[in-house]
Amino acid sequence: MPVDRSWIQQALGLLRLVRTPLMFAGVSNAWLMVWLTRSALEHHPDAAPSIVAMPLGQVLLLTTIVAVGLQTFASALNDALDARHDRLFHPGRPLPLGLVDPTATVVLSLVGVLVAIAAAAMLGTGPALICIVVSFAILTYNTLGKFVPAVGLVFLGLIRAGFMFVPNPEVVFAWPIWLAMTHMIACAAIAHVLQGKRPPLNSNQIWFLTAGWFFWTMLLVGWILARDTGQAVTFPWIWLGPAVPALVMAIWTYRLVSRLENASRRARRTGGNHLAEFAIIWLILYDAGWLFGMGRWDQGCVHIVLFAGALAWARLLRKRSGQTPAYTMGGSTVEAVSAPDRD
Repeated sequence: MPVDRSWIQQALGLLRLVRTPLMFAGVSNAWLMVWLTRSALEHHPDAAPSIVAMPLGQVLLLTTIVAVGLQTFASALNDALDARHDRLFHPGRPLPLGLVDPTATVVLSLVGVLVAIAAAAMLGTGPALICIVVSFAILTYNTLGKFVPAVGLVFLGLIRAGFMFVPNPEVVFAWPIWLAMTHMIACAAIAHVLQGKRPPLNSNQIWFLTAGWFFWTMLLVGWILARDTGQAVTFPWIWLGPAVPALVMAIWTYRLVSRLENASRRARRTGGNHLAEFAIIWLILYDAGWLFGMGRWDQGCVHIVLFAGALAWARLLRKRSGQTPAYTMGGSTVEAVSAPDRD
């Protein structure tokens, strides 16, 4: 008797819709902030008392729910808003294929954000408020920001920073947040150019993008100096951990751009898509690097496992679905297959 695989395809479509491989990065970012919060008690015993008072397993579970909920909200919202565009230009996505009902997509996005806020509220008032702000940032990006590249790209970095602030608004070591924000803005900008998206990044927008990055960098640096944990000065080798994956990513990106300099538009678009999707998963290695730099080898190895799991799951999902799944950068969808861009 033949096996009815329709439900399997629908399940795979749902997993593709919410970009499950990218959830690993959100979970990794959240867990890093939990480890840092607990390690900062020696310098700041008043930091995040609600998180410190909870059992570690409960904190990790709640931060995981927040990360998964926000990613689900961003992904489902993006597909719901782009449904008409995807029917014309991306017919291989779950909604155009009919694997996921449009109404269910909207409901899923609402459930995702409500679950994330509820879990954040259990961590404290501060995490709940930050989660709400991040949710509005995701909504603003999907409805307005993506149509103004300089603004949208900065929003992508801020959304990622918000993911990391949710577990602990009183974070006393914010350099990992700055690095994640900078990484997202830089990689998203390069991917935007390679993909040939419209409107393009002209010189004026590049200047505006740089100014936006500099503004938020100064705010984060001011926050770090105000908290004055002394970690960045007393333990400069902390930077060696994230510096290694940052250097590898820079070299890989440079080689990718060099190879695509005189390539066809199709090849450049495909390369930009690969950069966009891989850049998010790569954030997990930064998290591991910070922990290795602090001598927290057991926790760092947990993030290495998350990185391997994200790559393996993405590969399995791609193979089982029979086509390359879509990914999202804070809500902005990219595909690892060539397709016309938004006009």
